[in-house]
Parts: sequence; C-alpha cells; structure tokens
Amino acid sequence: MALLGTIINSAAILVGAALGLVLGRLLAPLEETIMRGLGLAVIAIGLKMALETEDVLGLAASLAIGGAIGAAMGIERRMARFADRLGARFSQTGGSRLGEAFLTTTLIYITGSMSILGALESGLENDHHLLYMKAFLDGFTAILFAGTLGLGVALSAVPVFLYQGSIALAARMIVERLPQEALATVVQALNGVGGMLIVAIGLNLSAIGRFRVGDYLPALVIAVLWTLLRLSFA
Repeated sequence: MALLGTIINSAAILVGAALGLVLGRLLAPLEETIMRGLGLAVIAIGLKMALETEDVLGLAASLAIGGAIGAAMGIERRMARFADRLGARFSQTGGSRLGEAFLTTTLIYITGSMSILGALESGLENDHHLLYMKAFLDGFTAILFAGTLGLGVALSAVPVFLYQGSIALAARMIVERLPQEALATVVQALNGVGGMLIVAIGLNLSAIGRFRVGDYLPALVIAVLWTLLRLSFA
C-alpha cells in the first residue's frame, strides 16, 4: 500500500499534537538529547540504503553533478526564503494563533528532503521505513510545538498527507509502466543517492555537520538519468 507510510506519518502528528497539549512543556528540556539520538538512528538508516548500491561511480557523479546544479539554483536557500515569506505574509494579515501554528509546522514538515525521499520510496518499493522514522521525528516535534503553539499543530497533518501522498502515488504510477529489470536498477540508484542524503539529514539532526540537503535533491534526477543512460548502452 503506497500510502501506508504517509498515513502513519500524518497520524503521528495528530497523536503528537494531542500529547503535546499535556506533556509538551515537560519534554522541552530533553529536546536536544532526544533529537541527537534520533539523528544517529537516521544516519544508520541512510548508510544501510547507500551501501546497497553497486554503481559507486554513478553515486559519486550524481551527488557531485546534482549538488552543483542545486547549489547554482540555490534550492535550499529558495526553500527557506519561501517559508520565511509565507510566515511573514501570514503574520502581517494578523492571523490567529491557530493559523500561525498550522502554517509554521506545515512548512517544517513538508519542506524537508525526507518528505520527498520517504514518499518516493513508499511509491517505488512499497517500503515505508523512512516515513516511519519521519513519523517518529514529526510526532516528537509535534509534542514540543503543541506545548507552545497549541492545537493548530494538529492541522498540519492534512497538508502532509496530501503532499507526501501525491508523491507516493505518482511514483507508484511510474512503477507500473517501467520494465521490472530497469525498475530494480533505477531504484537501487535512487536508494544509493537517497541514502547519502538521509545520512546528511542525520548529521544535521545530530549537530555533527551542517549540510544544505535541499541543494542535493537534483542528484536524484541525475541518478535516474545516469542509470537509464547506462542501461541503454549495456
């Protein structure tokens, strides 16, 4: 079921928000320790994915070329600017605290690279472990946000479901149209690149490094093109 991971992710936000109304302020002092521990777990997941790839040259080329393209386009910077502009525009309209909580947490939950990578994996492989981990992360942060921002945090579960679900369903449509052998090779390439991006996300969460993961998103496209080109000459 392509939408299972997305459903659980959305449900985790709802549960986290409900718990946050009661426990949010109590857990706030533990936030740094818990997030760093979760970051280490994310690193382990990313390494497991990346080590599955057999085309190391393609992995390196995809990250280098895709990263260069993303940096030139300023993808990470544009994503952050988009979020800032929406937040500023909303605050200028004098929106309610409920709306502010909804907007803030929605932007946090859907502008991260893990949303795209997890939804793609759900659609392509029917494997939801990335979205399960994201559900854990989002659920915990929902507890913290709800403790300070209120019930509006729970409403962000709706756009998360629509955004990630759309990506997963689109990926599922691609699966149904590609030959199985070619699909397996493409998925392996995506896992390699996606795994390294997940490692970078884990390093950021653990405060070990600071990677502009959004700038590397074009590497996923380069990995697909590289693999299809390699298969055409095989």
